[in-house]
Amino acid sequence: MDLVDQLNALKGRTRQRGGQSKAPEKPPADAVRPDPHALAALLDGTEVLEGPGGTLLVRRVECSLDADFSPAAEMLASALGAATEPATVGFLDTETTGLAGGTGTVAFLVGLAQIDGDRLRVEQIFMPDYGDEPALLERLRVRLAGFRALVTYNGKTFDMPLLRTRWGLQREREPEEMPHLDLLHVARRFFSHRMRGCGLANVERAILNFEREGDLPGRAAPKAYTRYLSGHELETMAEVFRHNETDLLATALLLARLAAFFARPAERGWGEPGDWLGLAEWAEQIGHHERARDAFRLALGTLGATPQRTRVELKLADVCRRLDREDEARDLWREVAERDPLAGWPAVREIVRWHESRAEWGEAFRTADATWQRFEQVRSLRSVGGEARLPTAWRQWMGECERLRESLRQASGEEQLTLPI
Repeated sequence: MDLVDQLNALKGRTRQRGGQSKAPEKPPADAVRPDPHALAALLDGTEVLEGPGGTLLVRRVECSLDADFSPAAEMLASALGAATEPATVGFLDTETTGLAGGTGTVAFLVGLAQIDGDRLRVEQIFMPDYGDEPALLERLRVRLAGFRALVTYNGKTFDMPLLRTRWGLQREREPEEMPHLDLLHVARRFFSHRMRGCGLANVERAILNFEREGDLPGRAAPKAYTRYLSGHELETMAEVFRHNETDLLATALLLARLAAFFARPAERGWGEPGDWLGLAEWAEQIGHHERARDAFRLALGTLGATPQRTRVELKLADVCRRLDREDEARDLWREVAERDPLAGWPAVREIVRWHESRAEWGEAFRTADATWQRFEQVRSLRSVGGEARLPTAWRQWMGECERLRESLRQASGEEQLTLPI
């Protein structure tokens, strides 16, 4: 079963419904509460648990995973800073009473998932009423302790801060902090150029090649919970569970797809320059400079002599220097300095410093002076009413170039290094 088939297996069980994103008000205290067993009867793998903290519905299901997660270990280790196997990671997604967060927002359903071979084991924890929140938070805390790391989609910004707020308000013990990879940040860095927005549904379409049909939108969950508490539309509440299940499966499959791109960026049909640039910049951010070098190289193979090429070559040269590939960095700087000395002033500066370190004063000064003359020519051409119309960065670089010329002349002590009047 391929990726589309896996997601299609879920989509047929849901139907489209509208909803609001506002946090709903609690129903009146005298409202008729539904029997939690009635909702459990609509959901496979669900049981009702009674405990000192309240009543919970716990649903356990499994999803088929036709995906290769072996590359994920490298990506997880690089991003989280510690060796992390995919099987030790917990996937988390919440459904809440509001999408804006805040102390009045409650997570009424928390979905957790873990990879087990070719299966994704899902556990969903649901509180039938607001008074059952302590039981939900305690079970969640215990379950999180079984994971070595957490993977979410927008969980660093929304889900986990919300849950920590609820633990604090309920004066419940919080789980220990653990490494956390938010795939929203990764997908945004890799593929934002392909999409108008990086919501999970958009990423599914652009990256997983899947279009949800008939799925209950996440914004409808708050209203669905309010209706459920009022004793209405248990079927809609069951759809919220299935929507949450689909989110967890999509997050797991997205990890596999992003990890495959991270491990083998030249394979699997990737190829847009923006893909490789996003990968290179993210790899550089997390300190994986070898992967950043490879991705920058791939991007350069598709770029012509454009300002973007200059920017990429400068970034690649900096990565090469971090990898102690000085000759490779210097070749890049020379290419940029010859082709685009103004926008590529950082490359000119590095070449000048290299000559300076070898006491090649004349060559260093000629390189800096040629670029300063180019800046001056462009400034004269762009001057309007006596005011230079240079980009801010160029004005700063021109001043730096002028100071560098002066320092070279003074350091060398050679009269032939004269500054034009």
